[in-house]
Amino acid sequence: MYELDGLSYNKVGNELESYLSENSDYSSGLLYRGTTKDEFSKWMNGVYIAQRFVPTSHVVSNTEDFGKYIIEIHGGYGKNVRNIYQNKNEAEFLINRGSTFEFISEEGGNKIRVRQII
Repeated sequence: MYELDGLSYNKVGNELESYLSENSDYSSGLLYRGTTKDEFSKWMNGVYIAQRFVPTSHVVSNTEDFGKYIIEIHGGYGKNVRNIYQNKNEAEFLINRGSTFEFISEEGGNKIRVRQII
């Protein structure tokens, strides 16, 4: 990964997508994302289109370290990156750039449910 230092986000993203297409399988199911209040609010407006990769975990307690606002993603469809990521305990899955999500409901003040639309 050090050879990617200094490259633009788009070039790194393209390299990552290429690597994952050859070295990781898609997995679908319930995924979670911990985030900030600013990002959280963007997901609550009906439909959200991710401009960047969406890092998630299938273990909700792992996401709480990344923000106190939790996004519960139903039908989450991402690539398992445990084999290339240093912290394998996070059980991390990356959802592709450009993925679309539909708001389902708010579950209290700091948790929402969304559905990934592939």
